[in-house]
Amino acid sequence: MNNHQKVLIITTGGTIAMAKGPDGGDVPALNGDLLINQIPKHFLPATVEVYEYSNKPSPHITMDDMVNLSLIIKANKDKYDGFVITHGTDVLEETAFFLDVVLPSSIKVAITASMRANDDIGVDGPRNLLSAIKTILSPESNGYGVMVVINDEIHDPYTVTKTYTSNVATFQSPGFGMLGIVDDDKEFFARAKRKRVVIETEKYEKDVILYKTYVGDDGQLLETICKNINFKGIVVEGFGRGNVPPKVGNILIELAKKNIPVVVSTRCHLGRTLGVYGYEGGGKYLEDKGIILSKDLKPHKALILLKLLLGTESPIEKIKEIFDNF
Repeated sequence: MNNHQKVLIITTGGTIAMAKGPDGGDVPALNGDLLINQIPKHFLPATVEVYEYSNKPSPHITMDDMVNLSLIIKANKDKYDGFVITHGTDVLEETAFFLDVVLPSSIKVAITASMRANDDIGVDGPRNLLSAIKTILSPESNGYGVMVVINDEIHDPYTVTKTYTSNVATFQSPGFGMLGIVDDDKEFFARAKRKRVVIETEKYEKDVILYKTYVGDDGQLLETICKNINFKGIVVEGFGRGNVPPKVGNILIELAKKNIPVVVSTRCHLGRTLGVYGYEGGGKYLEDKGIILSKDLKPHKALILLKLLLGTESPIEKIKEIFDNF
């Protein structure tokens, strides 16, 4: 162990901290010390300390939690060589993306998790936690900032997504590939990271919604939402290059006329939205009328970015400029 290096483990909960409850379902059970104690001490490459933030399932995580995690990291950045966050898998990529946007690349953060609870056969949590610690301490990770480390792989928060409901190899970076791997003897980085924007803020706009359109969408649901909910921005999960049914497109154009930022993304796992189609509801048609296309950002991450941009009171022109860089 290198006693001169220190890592802070910040626990939030998730399956990595769960075991079977009385009814047979997995529930929060382990605290941070118990998580660390699952790793034999001779495997730990540095001094490890624990910050118990929470112990809750991933779907219970909020953006307030993400803000709090960023504040904890900033307050301790000079005391540790890096930070490891244990997290549930369901919204891990949202937390990772949020932190990647609000933290500078000089602060190293590895977010890890497990797909199997602690009393399951073949539990993956302890190895993932150790891999995250090793990655943070590796000189090769300098400048990479926030990373997702799981299943002996290192991923970029910008590209990573959960692809499988139950498999330990659930996290993938479709179209881009992993950043690197964690092996027994070293951590190896194969490619650079795509960091497009840094917004050092603790503020975000809560009143931003995500709407998923669908085949035959006549706009009635969206129109009802617009009439009954006050929101300051909207992200739409569209089709293909960023196309939507014509009646949906017309409603979005009316929102844009009211100076409400409208961002259209795609349900496709790979590829960018782009102003290619000029028909009614097509991406170019929408873009020409003030709609912002998310480019390479998928809907759930576009939502986080739009909330952060509105939280910093960015004008629509600035919002479009930032999305255009993805």
